[in-house]
Order: sequence, then C-alpha cells, then structure tokens
Amino acid sequence: MRADTTWHLRAATDRRPLVLLASLAALVLLALLALRLGYRPVTWADLGGALTAYNVTDPEQIVIREIRLPRLVAALLAGAALGIAGALIQGMTRNPLADPGLLGINAGAAAGVIGATFLLGMAAPGQYVWMAFGGGALGAAAVFALGGGTQASPARLLLAGAALTAFFLAMIRGLVLMSRQSLETYRFWVLGGFDDVTLGTLAALWPFFVAGALVALAAAALIDALALGEDTARGLGVNVGGAKLLCGLAIVLLSSSTVALAGPIAFVGLIVPHMARAVMRQDILWLAPCAGIFGAGLMVLADLAGRSALFGGTMQAGVMSALIGGPILIWLVRRTGGAQAVMQTLRFGPVSLAVHRRPLIAGVGLLALVALAAGAALLIGSYPITPGGIWQALTGRADAIAAMIVLDHRLPRILTAIGAGAALGLAGAMVQTMLRNPLAAPDIIGFTAGANAGALLAVLLTGGMILAGALAGGALAATAVVALAWRGGLDTYRLILVGLGASLSLGAAADLLLSYTDENTAADMARWLTGTLHARGPAEVALVWGGLAMLAPIALWLGFPLARMTFSNDTVVGLGLPLTQLRLAVTALAVALVALAVSVAGPLPFVAFVSGPIARRLTGSGGPALPAAALTGATVTLGADLAARSVPMVQLPAGVFTAMVGAPVLVWLLWVQARKGRL
Repeated sequence: MRADTTWHLRAATDRRPLVLLASLAALVLLALLALRLGYRPVTWADLGGALTAYNVTDPEQIVIREIRLPRLVAALLAGAALGIAGALIQGMTRNPLADPGLLGINAGAAAGVIGATFLLGMAAPGQYVWMAFGGGALGAAAVFALGGGTQASPARLLLAGAALTAFFLAMIRGLVLMSRQSLETYRFWVLGGFDDVTLGTLAALWPFFVAGALVALAAAALIDALALGEDTARGLGVNVGGAKLLCGLAIVLLSSSTVALAGPIAFVGLIVPHMARAVMRQDILWLAPCAGIFGAGLMVLADLAGRSALFGGTMQAGVMSALIGGPILIWLVRRTGGAQAVMQTLRFGPVSLAVHRRPLIAGVGLLALVALAAGAALLIGSYPITPGGIWQALTGRADAIAAMIVLDHRLPRILTAIGAGAALGLAGAMVQTMLRNPLAAPDIIGFTAGANAGALLAVLLTGGMILAGALAGGALAATAVVALAWRGGLDTYRLILVGLGASLSLGAAADLLLSYTDENTAADMARWLTGTLHARGPAEVALVWGGLAMLAPIALWLGFPLARMTFSNDTVVGLGLPLTQLRLAVTALAVALVALAVSVAGPLPFVAFVSGPIARRLTGSGGPALPAAALTGATVTLGADLAARSVPMVQLPAGVFTAMVGAPVLVWLLWVQARKGRL
C-alpha cells in the first residue's frame, strides 16, 4: 500500500512531461518567428498561405517556402541532433565536458565530407554523407583509443580530441589549398550554416537524422545503467560493449549528418545537455529529448541572430552558436552544485568586486531576453521594416517614413516598457522583502490602485499632472492600508487582506470617475486603466528614465539593509537597523516607483507581483534580488506589449497579457503558501 501511494505521489509531482511540452511550445513559437523575420518583409497572412495554400506566383510565399522553410528545418534538425548527441556522449563517458566537436567526431566527419567532395567529386549530400559517417566513426574510435579506452579521464579525452581535431583540420586545409575555388568554398562552409540548404538536401538527409534518433532512443535506455559503473551495469544484465557500440553509433549518425547538412558546428552538443539538466533529472530517457528541443531552439536562435541587422545578415549560424555558447559554457564549467552561495571576483585593473555567480548569470540572461524582445518589438508592426531598415533608422540613414516609425513610435514605446517594468519590478521586490511575503506586492495591497485612481482624477480635473496625481494617490492608499492593518503591530496577511479591499474600492472609484467622461475620453482612459504602452513618445521616455535615474540608486542603496529585513524583527533591531524608519523609507520609495510606472503606462497588473518571485528563483537568493527583479519586470512588460501588438485586427492593451502571466503565478504562490501552513 505504501509503495503504491509513493508511486502515485511521484507521478503526481513529476513535472518532466510539462517541461517537455512547454519547451516544445516555445520552440514552435520561435520557429514561426524565424519564418516571419528576414530582410524581405512578410505578413502573418503570407506565412499562413505559404504553409497551408502555397501560391507559386506569390514572391513572399516563395521566399518563405523555398528559402526560409528549408533553412528553418535544417536548423531544427541540426540543433536537435547535436543536443541529443551531446547528452548521449556525456552520459556514456560520464564526462560533463564531452561534445562531438571537442572530441574530434565533427572534425573527422568534416574531413570525410571534404575528401569526398574535392577528391572523389561527390556533390550530392546523399553521397558524401556516407564519407561523413566514416570520418566521424574514425574520429570517435581514435579519440577513445588515444584517451585511454575504458580508463579514459575527462582531461585525457579532451586532450586527445584536441590533438585529433588539429590533425583533421591540417589535412583538410592541405586538400582545399590545392584549389583557389575549393578554398573559397571551404572557408564559408567550415563556419557552419544553412545558406545553401534546399528542400532537395533535406530530402536526401532526413532519413539519416531519423535513424540516428531511433538508435539514440534505444541507446538511452542503457546509458543510465552505464552511469552506475561498468561492473554494476554487468550485474544488471547489460552488455557493456554492445551498449557502448550502440551509443557510439547514435552519436556518429547524428553528428555526421549535421556536418553533412550544415558543416561543423561547435558548442551546441556541449552546453545544451547542461541546460537540460537544469530542468530535468539525470534520467537520459527524459534528458535526451529535452536536450534535442533545447538544441533545436538554440540553433534556430543562432541562425536568426546571424540574419539580423546587427551582423548585416551574413553571420553564419555556427559562428553565432559559438558566440552564444561560449559565454554560457564558461559559467557552466565553473558552476558548482548545491545551494551554497559561490562568489566570483571580477577585476578591472586595480579594482576588484566580489559577486555571486548565479545572480550574475541570471542578470546576463535577463539582459539578453530584454535585448531579444526589444529587437523583435522593433521589427514587428503593421508597417513592415526589415532588420536592415531598423539599423539604418537607428544610424540616421533611413527614409523619413521608416525613421518616423522606428524613432518616434516603436523605440519610445520599447524604452517606456522597459522603464515602467523595471520600476514595477523594483517596487514589488522591495515590498515583498520588507513584509517577508511574496503575496504582499504593491498591485495586491492597494498601492498601484491608489496611484491609478490618483492619476485618473488628476487627468479629469486638470487635463494633466499625471505623475503628481499618481504620487498623491499612491501615498494616500499606502498610508490608509498600513493604518487600517495596524493592530499592535503589522501582520502581513492582515495587510494583504486590507490591501485587497482597498484595491477593490479604489477600482470602483476609478470606474465611477470614468463614467463622468465623454465617449472618446472614456475609451482612451479605459485602455489606460488596463495598462497600455500605445502611442508613447519621447516625453514618457524622459519621465520614466529620469525618475529611474533618481530612484533606482536609492533602491540599490537600500538593498543591503533590506536583505536583513528577511530576518525577524528582533534580529533586525539587534543588528542595529532602524526598523520603523526603514519600513517608511521602503514604502515611500515603492510608492514613488509605482507612481512613476503608472504615470507612463497605466497600472500594468501583476508586473510588480511576479517580478520578485521570478527573480529570486532565477538568482537562488532569499533576499530582494533588486537588479534581477528590475530586469524581470522589464522583460515581462516588454514581452506583454509585444504579444499585444502581435494580435491581428485589434489593439489590445499590454495589461491584458501581464494579467495572463500574473494570475497563474498568483494561484501557484497561494498554493505554495497554503502547503507551508502560512494561509
């Protein structure tokens, strides 16, 4: 009975299928974005037509079907193959630094392709792929033998792989230097990319990818046993030699097929399994598919970035994967396990700074997300502008229409979204830390509703003065909520309940004020009350960023004492911190930040609420994690606005999408707090 109950509990808490489904859904969205973006503008209608009702006379559909679709499928196949191969080779060798590119397999396959092409005259992928298999198998066997066979250590395998890779590369260069034309072809091919992939190429090579995946599936069931040690695996009835041969065959099939399709691509097979392990347990049957999905996404992202205006649309995906994967690899290799905080010393000449690694990694990742979302927001809109057109507008070389759309409309909207989201993220993290409760966010306890009502009243009475009204409304709401919740002390759950009541009351007051306006004003104000970034201009950018320039340094300065407020009141006082004054300062600063965001973007529900918990999860911090919270708020806000702009035929406010994100998080936090007995 107990074993049956335990099995059901494990099944109920197994999140791996959900992680796979969520990753697959994200990959589908990324693939659609890759088909949509490019130098030639296409609409979503063009994309739908190309995929469902192909018109061979439509130039936009031709671009999608004949150029972008083969490129996308190639990137998906190559990334998935390298991710699965990396998971298999790391599991088989029990070496976290194992990778087809580092252990000579890719170099051997490349040597096979070059030899078949330049010596034997094979031009069809279906022909030279067999030479790629031979070269890859030769490279794998040679590295394994040079590295010490079954007794090979990780360092020795890496050295053997480096030596063999250098040998293969020297042989390849010797071949291609015989012909100037060969050298010209090789120097682009060796970068790894999908420029020359056609539907014919995919038709010739896809069976090899499928075969590799099927062999990998069969091998995956044996790798977990090998990870226990060869003696233990034999005791479990596993044929160790056969298992290794099967794993090696899968790795060579997947890696060599990728080389034949796109050239040698490094780092993907190395870093993707580490990324997958962050969300999956070591079970290779789950880890390998997750690594395949992550690898496909990374490769599509690398190809999309390489086609962007930043690199002139000419950067190969293999180079981009190295640019993306290199920094990630550095942190993955240096990462240590466990919950203990690890410090990293950064040095800038005579100046050094000790920082926690995980928050630094999270911050870099969030910055990258903000940058990607901002780039997508510049590209997507009713008026199509290519990445090259965006770059020309930013550098002052675009025509008047493109410059107006980018500089006067899209860029101010993006900057306003980032600033407003950062302000709300800071405010939410500060209040949640001060009250030691993830539910006690400004938009839950009435601060945001007060600022919203104050701003609306100011607009109706004066036609302006939005910031002053938001500050006054937020301050009055905060004072009233704290005063009403105070009963011989400040109980956080009492504060939350009082704040919820205040939010409902202030929301009703805002609706009442709205009823006194004319039809046109009511429509505009209703959109603003939901939270919108529509028609934001330089004035809003100057306001929000000017406010952040004054308030953010104060918030960061309060970060140290705020982190100590996670302890009990007696401990905080025992540390010599003025508890009451700190609470007043944090409350005042949070109100100011909320008012600043509300004045330029409306209330934007749940942004302040979700930013703190997400930031703490990402950084592994029990404290406020203020920089990560600000970046999280910016990411959520910018992503919500991008989603709102992507809905066809209607101009939805961004607040609709921030609510769609925040509501499930609220339900989850309520469940967590209930399980902990805090509700």
